[in-house]
Amino acid sequence: MFYRVLLQNTARRRSLPKFSHSLLEAAGPVGVADILTLEIKNNANLEELSQRFHGISKSSSAFILSQLRQNNKPKLSSIFAGGSVSAKSTAAALRQLVSANIVAPASKDRIKLAPKVAVPDGTLCYYELKLKNWRRAIFQSAQALSYCDYAYCVMPVSAKKLLIGKKKIFRENGIGLITFDPATENYEVLVRAAKRGPKRQAAKIEMMLRYADLAFPAIAPQLTRFQKFWRFIGFGKSATKRSL
Repeated sequence: MFYRVLLQNTARRRSLPKFSHSLLEAAGPVGVADILTLEIKNNANLEELSQRFHGISKSSSAFILSQLRQNNKPKLSSIFAGGSVSAKSTAAALRQLVSANIVAPASKDRIKLAPKVAVPDGTLCYYELKLKNWRRAIFQSAQALSYCDYAYCVMPVSAKKLLIGKKKIFRENGIGLITFDPATENYEVLVRAAKRGPKRQAAKIEMMLRYADLAFPAIAPQLTRFQKFWRFIGFGKSATKRSL
């Protein structure tokens, strides 16, 4: 229900990060986002991204792209030394990126982005929906900041009195706090999220590549297992998250 309100009330969400795309239950590098929104930058096209990176390892290629963002012509030695994946996986990803005309040799020991290719970029915002466990919500939102720019916890208006006393904790962690009333479909931003993420650029790029595949499953059918869309049904004792 909050998701529907978020989509429909464009004028009321001015206090929240802007977005042009959104997904329900999107599996990320860490955990699963109940709601994930994206405001895309540098004229990137999600469908084009899905086609371009189809069949290419997301985690390995995301690390390579993060190195290209920091240095437009990085040395191959720095790429192989700095990654969290094996040298074999990195080499395989490099071959795939070159074959797909995403990366090209710059010299004997350096690489560069191919012409008319940009590293995907945008603003990712994570929303964690909880009925009462605000501690768990903070933990999961803090994890999401490894790949997201902003993170929000959404909780029922019935918990507002309790949550007002916890605003300092949310603020210290840079996590936003929203109360939502399903009866009136009104929400209130108690704490605005600070831009604390992403803590890992490679994780953000990986999420954007995953996002493109989730948005266009027909192009990347091997990732449709991640599409477990949930609907958030109100708040209270009978409220549950159910599969659509």
